[in-house]
Amino acid sequence: MGRIFTIGSSVHTTNEFISILTKYKINAIADVRSVPYSNHTPQYNRKPLTNVLKEKSIYYLDFSEEFGARRKESDVYTNNQIDFGKVMKLPIFITGIDRIKNGIEKGYHIALLCTEKDPLDCHRFSLVSKALNNKLSLDIDHILYDGEIVNQHNLEKKMLNEFGLDRDLFNDYEAQLEIAYEKLSKKVACQGFDESHG
Repeated sequence: MGRIFTIGSSVHTTNEFISILTKYKINAIADVRSVPYSNHTPQYNRKPLTNVLKEKSIYYLDFSEEFGARRKESDVYTNNQIDFGKVMKLPIFITGIDRIKNGIEKGYHIALLCTEKDPLDCHRFSLVSKALNNKLSLDIDHILYDGEIVNQHNLEKKMLNEFGLDRDLFNDYEAQLEIAYEKLSKKVACQGFDESHG
């Protein structure tokens, strides 16, 4: 149906960040951080980031309520931990998916923004990209710290490898993938969401 990118801001100067967005013709940022502020990288706080992007004719959109990893809804917790499977069923999360779909249909080149350098350490992969891929069948490209990209499928293969789930020839690939996502989601959700995460 279309293409979307993800990017982590933590390792980039503002100039590097803009350069990467320009390289991939990205003209809209969907910020999926629960709290779009950081003591560590204040240049990525919502207001200064919005101003810098505006100078380059790049739109900034706050998706913290739709896609943030820190949730105020009590029913998305299992054993005192965020359950990404439950988050994906929230009406506001589904509204976020629809907003992204509408943006792509209108011709915007969108990147999901979060903090973490590695998408495998971030809910932008294990929650948001997974849901977008399932619902919209998008081409999802994750921009790495060096500006190169890896697509969702290859990142899933890397995830399977890291959990040792790519070696079992007798189990269904999709079932192994779900197990890997569940393991990764628990790892990401356990990181203790401070202002520099999710």
